[in-house]
Amino acid sequence: MPQRNSYNHAQSAVRSASAWRTSTPHGPSRRGVLLGATAAVLGGVLGGCTVGGDSTADDGASPTPTAAPVVLETEYAGASLTVQVGPAAVVDEFTVVRVMISTDITDEIDVTELFGGWGGSFGNMWSIHMLSLAKGLAFPQLGHSSYAGDYYISADDAAELYPVFAAVNSDIDRVEVFLPNVGTAIDVPVVDLGGAALTSEQVDRAVSLAEQNEWLRNNGDGPFPITSLTVAGDWSADTAVSSDPSGAVVVSMLGDRLFNDEDPDDPKAVELSGDADEVMAPLVRQLESYPSGGQLQLTGHQPFRAPYFHYTTHEGGPRAEAQAIADRLAELTDLSRWEVAVSGVEDSQERNVDYGDPDNDLLFYYNYRVEARATPEDPAERVAADVAEDELGLGTGVPVASGAEGVDIEVEGVRAHLALDEVVRVGEFLVGTVSLSAEQSLPASAFLLPDSGQCAYWNGRIGHACNLTLLMGDARRLPVAYVDHIGLNTPVTNTWGASGALVPSDWTTSIPVVWPDVGGDTVTLDLPGGPNALGQPIAARLTDIPVVDA
Repeated sequence: MPQRNSYNHAQSAVRSASAWRTSTPHGPSRRGVLLGATAAVLGGVLGGCTVGGDSTADDGASPTPTAAPVVLETEYAGASLTVQVGPAAVVDEFTVVRVMISTDITDEIDVTELFGGWGGSFGNMWSIHMLSLAKGLAFPQLGHSSYAGDYYISADDAAELYPVFAAVNSDIDRVEVFLPNVGTAIDVPVVDLGGAALTSEQVDRAVSLAEQNEWLRNNGDGPFPITSLTVAGDWSADTAVSSDPSGAVVVSMLGDRLFNDEDPDDPKAVELSGDADEVMAPLVRQLESYPSGGQLQLTGHQPFRAPYFHYTTHEGGPRAEAQAIADRLAELTDLSRWEVAVSGVEDSQERNVDYGDPDNDLLFYYNYRVEARATPEDPAERVAADVAEDELGLGTGVPVASGAEGVDIEVEGVRAHLALDEVVRVGEFLVGTVSLSAEQSLPASAFLLPDSGQCAYWNGRIGHACNLTLLMGDARRLPVAYVDHIGLNTPVTNTWGASGALVPSDWTTSIPVVWPDVGGDTVTLDLPGGPNALGQPIAARLTDIPVVDA
């Protein structure tokens, strides 16, 4: 079992769940708190290898310097943990990240569910993600299980894990590592071992088993472009912007909000509702942010069984609905530089292909939509789309406080406290760690979106922290996500345990989050509450959260 490195630990009983510290003889530096760089130096890269060579230096020569890990401090099971992350080593087709977990508690601590355990077995690393925020890329973990180390730690024994990801390109020398229930390690160094043999048996095995996992290697290895999702305050429309080089923007608008209801047994011409212009406003703003125009595809989606659920069946079907939106768009904004095409789909193309339920009325409600896909001629010329100046209203009785002060909440009779001291700006993204303390275990539904959002975007993501949104004028920005190899909209969010049923109690829980940047020097965290079939989501708001630069 690897021994703990002798760097200076903070002596406080409860460490800050969001702090990235640099250990120095004089305490943590400001840059270390923000970036997570640490002065600690490993004895070797990934268990003994030096950068680009053998683990043993030539006679008379100084040992080759090694890349230092990022150090995260958090609390788990009532104990303080120190988690070393990195370096990340490129090994052939893979990137291997060293993660070492240690504590100063003498009693053994079970950390089998620390990283989520959501993949169906204890001790796996299903929810760990490697990110390149500079490139807008998400790398899912390939091995699922660590295949290394012990999951019981104490002051005498640390756990050393080796999550495996797809290889990064040569132009990426730093990555971020998202660790559920711990935090996001920023600025983790990437080391090219140059084909040197690894001396760690655990790393060899992790890479070997990742190579043998043909399904993951052939289908889901990534990386995938990160998607930013902005949702209207009333959930009537959402805007997805991918970091893909094409710069494609997809705006989805609810059909029931765009069109007046008609009798499906007596179809009539398409008639826009009085709310249509408001629902279309996000699309108008996006089109006006690209002066050179491009291609605009408008597609009407009408679920196959829609008439049985009393949805509109207009003359001409979904194509006519898409054409009505195109006609109104031409009146609301200048489309002269956009090549506009319209089409209609009369079958069931669910927004969530993995959890489509033919008997779920709510899913049909959100599948009935008009989808606009704008591919700009020049993505680089993007002008920031305007947002409404008025902040989204606060519901009656919703608790509100500053991020540093934190807010007291109650969910299904359980009292808890939420806080977010600050967020760190990393390129075009914001990184933060929400701290949660509760008297008893909270139901997983506490961190779900209301049905109006959960069904449309992340249906079935039980056990994930989906509702930690940032306000952006009269809209919300959800945590980052990516579309995987089979088209699933996959959030990079916190998870809880193999069961995914309960949020732990009796200690402070760290909930890492990565959002698209919303601009400004401060942000507002909004948990929208609202009805959810699985239980009561949290409704709360944290304001005046400072943004610091990485």
